[in-house]
Amino acid sequence: MLKKLLLLLLWTLPLAANDLIPGTMPDTPVAIIHARIFTVSNGIIEDGTLVFDQGRITAVGRDVAVPENAAVIDAA
Repeated sequence: MLKKLLLLLLWTLPLAANDLIPGTMPDTPVAIIHARIFTVSNGIIEDGTLVFDQGRITAVGRDVAVPENAAVIDAA
């Protein structure tokens, strides 16, 4: 019985070490440029742009205009 309890403790210990804490949403849109984007319905978009705002994808594609106030992440 003690062996099972010890194994359970060792198995669940890494769960307590997880330090992922949800952060706040950025106030501005975020654009990821020069990315390889894998879509469900349109295959792979090479050198594409992904824009999201308030946790939602607002634009995706090769010819997407990046908003002026967006934080830009270059995935190249």
